[in-house]
Amino acid sequence: MTNQPVCQSCSCPVGDSANLCNNCADSLCYDLRESVKAVVDDLDITRSKQDVITDRHARVSGTREHPLGFRPAAAEAADLMHLTLAYWARIIAHSLGKTVRGGTTVGLAMWLARYRETIRHHDGAADLLHQVRAAIGNARAVVDRPPERVYSGRCPCGGHLYARERAHQVACPACRKIYSVTERRSAMLAEVREHLATAAEIAAGIGELHGAQINRKTINKWSSRDRLIVRGYSIEGYPLFRIGDVLDLAVAHNSRHTPPVTGVA
Repeated sequence: MTNQPVCQSCSCPVGDSANLCNNCADSLCYDLRESVKAVVDDLDITRSKQDVITDRHARVSGTREHPLGFRPAAAEAADLMHLTLAYWARIIAHSLGKTVRGGTTVGLAMWLARYRETIRHHDGAADLLHQVRAAIGNARAVVDRPPERVYSGRCPCGGHLYARERAHQVACPACRKIYSVTERRSAMLAEVREHLATAAEIAAGIGELHGAQINRKTINKWSSRDRLIVRGYSIEGYPLFRIGDVLDLAVAHNSRHTPPVTGVA
């Protein structure tokens, strides 16, 4: 008796040599065509705070500072979504000998959805499915979170962690385990730092993540001056950089160019 092949995601029989069953493949394509666009639209609204009515003259309690005009967690969720899709689009394109068309988050999702059968038979099909779902789930959690709390990643038990602004610790609502907010947020973004991407993708996908202004020309300048290591090349021949390396350089660059505080009594 031979073992029947099963789906790498749900363990159901696949009926052929594919790594994903038809149900999981259909679910993935729906998420790529519909869910990604929906959460991207919601993130655009949320990160610019168009989902709430605020007084533009309001200040943060006890300070002279005005509230941010955007929500960093929403920007980070959008960056994670873009980088996840860009990474898998490049992998699938490479297996097809093709070039990825469409650099926007939605454009990348639609491009991937066209290659349902290629994805079903790809060795990384289950990882692609799970990472896309995770990025969508993370985005939805940010969009749906209470305004006064900051999304701080996921507990290993599966619970979503929401911390009050400036809080040092957060409790998982499911298992009640206590975590350091800084550590959980660092863990949430660690995977993004390890991704490889082109200068254009990093500039478009990262934006001001970690408080670091990044643009394509600056990244290429760092590379030409041997400050940034090329980790590989895209199928189009563009150099690929580790996102963490770029972020570290950007943070160091910004810290050196921050003007000193003067005139304080």
